[in-house]
Amino acid sequence: MEDGGQEEIKVEMFMYLSDNDEPVNLQQVNDDSLVNNSFSRNDLNSRSSTTQGRHKIPFTKKLESFQKEKDAKKPKKENINIAFIRTIKKIFKCIQNGKILSKSRFSIDNKCDKDMRIWGEIEEIYRENPVIIGKIITDGINRYYKNDYCNKFFSNIYMQKAFIKLIELTFINCTCSYCQSKGCNYCHNINCNSRGCNHCRNINCSYCRNINCSLYCSKFKFYCCANGKKLDHSDSCKLKWNDLEHYFLEFYLKDLGVKVFP
Repeated sequence: MEDGGQEEIKVEMFMYLSDNDEPVNLQQVNDDSLVNNSFSRNDLNSRSSTTQGRHKIPFTKKLESFQKEKDAKKPKKENINIAFIRTIKKIFKCIQNGKILSKSRFSIDNKCDKDMRIWGEIEEIYRENPVIIGKIITDGINRYYKNDYCNKFFSNIYMQKAFIKLIELTFINCTCSYCQSKGCNYCHNINCNSRGCNHCRNINCSYCRNINCSLYCSKFKFYCCANGKKLDHSDSCKLKWNDLEHYFLEFYLKDLGVKVFP
């Protein structure tokens, strides 16, 4: 067998390993197969059939509840990793230059007190160690981030802190002019607004629920249902986004395999 064929077998066998599988000595497998001339693609298929039903990466499972904007395909975790890293870099570069993040799917609303409060907290993170943060955000890697780079990036305590703040910013309930002017559909309070009001975070507030779901679809560039950015979403859509928010805050960094700082 040619070298290229051996490499193909090695890669393909590696992809079939689940988290619970014992490591396979690929060199020994290839050596034995060369001696006995018995290792074939049928053998590989036989091995792979025993790993059917292996556990998927938790992040991948979460994304199965969503679909991409342009087709019914599921969003890829790699693309979301890239979006997070690029946005965090942009945020710190804006802070370096005394600006506020704009012209981004995660743009800051400078008229929102809650947005500006969290932005101020990110500025405090930058001031903790501007030298180290400056080196990370100008590492020259901009186009594609492989898994090992994602792990390295989020292994840094300042990047972890910035990520948590980015998630908080992303999932802030949008300013709801309807609630402010006419009262919330759920609590009927004329002074109720979707920022800081526990009632408006409730899925029973249909107006706020629909606004938030369409906003999240725009920010993440994938849909919770076929309605996408339209203002017609069900309670299940709100639950999907709530579940994704919880995953990002509690498990995303852990599933990257990095040490999570308190």
